[in-house]
Order: sequence, then structure tokens, then C-alpha cells
Amino acid sequence: MSENKSPEQRSGDPSATPPPAQSGSSQRQLEAEKKRALADAINNILKGIPFIGPYIIIIKLKWGWGGILLFFGGFLVATALIATGFFPDRAVSSRYQSNGSQTNAAPDYELKAQKDILWDAAVQNAKSRIRATGVALSKLDPKLVAERVKAGVAVQLVYVNPCGETVKQRQKDENNPHASMNITSVIRKFGDFTRDFNTSQNQLLQIKRTDTYPTMVVVIIDNDLYTYFCPYGAECSTSPVLVFKGYSGKTPMNPSAAFFEKAVNATCSRATLVTDYSNLCGGASNSSAPPATAPSASPAGSPP
Repeated sequence: MSENKSPEQRSGDPSATPPPAQSGSSQRQLEAEKKRALADAINNILKGIPFIGPYIIIIKLKWGWGGILLFFGGFLVATALIATGFFPDRAVSSRYQSNGSQTNAAPDYELKAQKDILWDAAVQNAKSRIRATGVALSKLDPKLVAERVKAGVAVQLVYVNPCGETVKQRQKDENNPHASMNITSVIRKFGDFTRDFNTSQNQLLQIKRTDTYPTMVVVIIDNDLYTYFCPYGAECSTSPVLVFKGYSGKTPMNPSAAFFEKAVNATCSRATLVTDYSNLCGGASNSSAPPATAPSASPAGSPP
């Protein structure tokens, strides 16, 4: 029996015995572990992508690499459509369309410097109404206003009372000692340009004065509204102008324009009608009012 043993068996060396062959199940388990390690490494890489990393992992787990390719392909196509302006409106929810249109819509007003407003042209083009409240309203030429009244335009202008305490405070606040004098000069001009008015024309023109402190000037000509402000330490003429074109013909009305119109209505309702353009402060001699020859503009610039 010993003669039939192999040389390795006869030597008694256990290392000479070849290892048994691995089973098929062990090989499959090893391959699965390698794949799992690779998948974990890939997931860690995807997870590190800012913002969208966790979502990409979900797509990969649910739809595989094909889902990720479709995701990025759709993203690139949508980006190209948006960039070229061909993205269909129906692809966006109506809720977000309305929010986006409100956010990106052009403002319902213009902001202009006072020098850029063609005040004379605006008055001359008036068709139905001119309303204004302010200090001296020097932007509105009494001669042009009177001409529009003759054409059937209703006019209501409210100036600060040149004989009251309010104008004295305003003169101090805006560093302009000529405010009262300017108001008186402007109002007196209406006496010159309305001498030939008939009864109906006199009814169309209302020149009023108020003791309400002026914080802003509002001018309404037909459907357009202009407003600017009276800052402390400076004349109102230094303020930029908010222009609401066609504000009263819009539904709903711009809430900002409605606010300024309400301010005009409130001031007009409490103002006192001027019945004697030459004697604004009362008394036979009108000694408390500046003389009729007083200049209509202050040295520091045009009044509000």
C-alpha cells in the first residue's frame, strides 16, 4: 500500500497539499461585496453635490443610471428653452405665472426730475380737469390755467394761506422767507386773467387757500397725477416727481395714486374759497399782505 503513495504524501509535508477549490457561492459573495463598496463610494460622491445630491441618490436608487441621465438631460433641455425664450407657458403653474408677472411687472408710475416735467404743456393739453394742492403751485401758470377754464376745463387749486401761521412755519422750515410773497403774487394774477370770465367760467374756477401744513404737492391733470414732497430745510422744488399716467382710468386704481388723490380731496374739502384775488388777507388796505409787485420767485430757486 505504501508504494502507491505520491512523493508528497510520502514526505509528510502538509504545505505540499494544494488548497481546496473555492465554491461558486463564495465567489458570488465576494463580487457582491465589491459592487456594494463601489456603490457606497459613488453614493458618497453624489451626496457631496450641493443642494441636489440627496435627490440624485434617490433617482439612482429608484430608476438607476438611466433615471439620472434623463434627469440631467431634461434639465439641460429646459435651460436651453428658457434661455431662448421658447419655454411653454403651460409648463409653469398658473399660480407661479401670476406671482412672476407681478414681481417682474413694470412699476405703475414714473420717477422724474421736476425739470423734466413739461408743466405748461400738461396744462395746455388738459381736457376736463385740473386739481392741485401745494404751497405756491408756481408750476401752474395762472394765464394758461385761465385759458383752459375758458375752454371748459374745471379747475380747483388750493394754496397755503399766505396770511396765516402755517406759511410762516413753512418759510422757516424750508429756509425760504419769500413763500408768502410768492403765494400772494400767484393768486393775484388770477384777478388779471379772469376779468372777462362769464358766470359759467367763474363757476368752473375755484381758487382756495388752506392752513393745512404742506408736506407734499399733488397735481391732477385729467387722468394723470403728479406728486412731489416738501422736505425739511429745503423747498419742495428739490423733490423728484412721482408720475402716475392714466391712473384714474385703471381698474383697480393704483393704491399709491389713490392715496395721493385722497389727500387732495381731504385738503380741498377743508380749504376756503378765495373771493377777492387782490385782498387775500382782508382789511381795506391789505397791509398784512405783501404788495402786488412782489416777485413770484425766490432768489434761491422756484418755489413749490
